[in-house]
Amino acid sequence: MPDFMRPILRWASERQEGFTSREVADAVADHFNFSVEARNELTRGGLSKLDSRTSWAITHLKHAGLLRRTGERSYEITEAGKEEAFSSDRRMTHGYLMRSFSSYREHRERIKNKKKQEE
Repeated sequence: MPDFMRPILRWASERQEGFTSREVADAVADHFNFSVEARNELTRGGLSKLDSRTSWAITHLKHAGLLRRTGERSYEITEAGKEEAFSSDRRMTHGYLMRSFSSYREHRERIKNKKKQEE
């Protein structure tokens, strides 16, 4: 599966206004030239794979401080996101976010600690 995160940042950095998760999903599908079938493919649970993957990418970008939420399902790119968008052609993975962004590391640590407390 392709990396959605850097293409999302690049697309968002060219916008003058905020955007919705639906706009992001459409932009990702256009960027990768997804077929109609790929755009409409569903998970076993009946959700759109495109929407699900886009939502997860947005979530990770938010926790890295590269996007910020401005309302219900609406976002904008941060200055850090603009700087990161074209800083590399390197694939953005969870490991990359962990190494590069303290806010992402802190978020992952909070999740890890919460899971330990629940055990």
